[in-house]
Amino acid sequence: MKNIALSRFAFVIVFISCLWSCSEKSDTPPDVQPVNDTVYTITDIYYISGDTMHKHTLDVYYKQSAVQNKVILFVPGGAWRQGDKDQYATMATTLTSQYDYTVVVTNYRLSNPDDGSAVHPDHIQDVALAFKWVMENITTYGGDPDSVFLFGQSAGGHLVSLLASDEQYLQQAGYSAKNIRGVISMSGAYSLDDLVAYPLNPLGLTAEEVLMYKAIVVTAFGSYDTSVVIPASPAHHLHDSLPPFLLIYTELDMPGFALDAENCYSQMNYAGATSVTINKLYQSDYSSETWQTATELAATEPALAEYIGHYAEVVAINENDHLKVPTTWIISFIENH
Repeated sequence: MKNIALSRFAFVIVFISCLWSCSEKSDTPPDVQPVNDTVYTITDIYYISGDTMHKHTLDVYYKQSAVQNKVILFVPGGAWRQGDKDQYATMATTLTSQYDYTVVVTNYRLSNPDDGSAVHPDHIQDVALAFKWVMENITTYGGDPDSVFLFGQSAGGHLVSLLASDEQYLQQAGYSAKNIRGVISMSGAYSLDDLVAYPLNPLGLTAEEVLMYKAIVVTAFGSYDTSVVIPASPAHHLHDSLPPFLLIYTELDMPGFALDAENCYSQMNYAGATSVTINKLYQSDYSSETWQTATELAATEPALAEYIGHYAEVVAINENDHLKVPTTWIISFIENH
């Protein structure tokens, strides 16, 4: 059973890799590149002054005529082990061109030897420093530092939710949750302790699924002991002064993610959070082309076929069509806050 689960974990990592194939400006000004007739981008900006690590970089998408635009800081997913900003250029370009947002897509150290061998809190500390860079530099790109929204999917959803709920990481960077206008978390992990609990799993996970999550968590967090995973779980830091939240999850999500999202939504309301919304994506909310693309990707490894929705939502937000269902939810949330 253990070998089967670890193999499944390996499949997850390989698949995600294929799918997502105190800061100042860098001392060397990056080149401005036109993406289309209206959108410009500057890529590979180091968000830690003097740093040269490739995972400490971010990209900015903006319109040169922009003034006081709302800002989206997007954090990619990938089990805290994979993922890269470069794979979200279409999403960033679409949001910038259609809605005049200034979009920042950031990298952060990952839990693999080539990308920093990160162990919590490395990932979240990097995201906090990327946020600091945005606050101190985004006006150069037409963005409004008083209107910064966080957006993350999967592991990125966990990270933006933790950044907004456990303020110690923002405080270390000189900011607080009051500087966040809103948070969009798509299929994030909110209670790591529930994902790894056994034998009485509160999310109804099987032994194989729990073992899969334990393998992921021990790599990214150093341990799956409750003393480690509870402090790293956003659901354990909820309070009545949270910024507005939009939680999104999907039909055929990763095991346990649907109930984890619903539980977090309930706990946010119980904690007194004043603006929390939760939306579920169904297969019917995706275009047939989006679902087919996700199905083909998942089918490359039979063990992943049941997780189509988790990857369909990524395909949907990273397309040129700004009227995709999850994108319209995201836009509505931002425009209403």
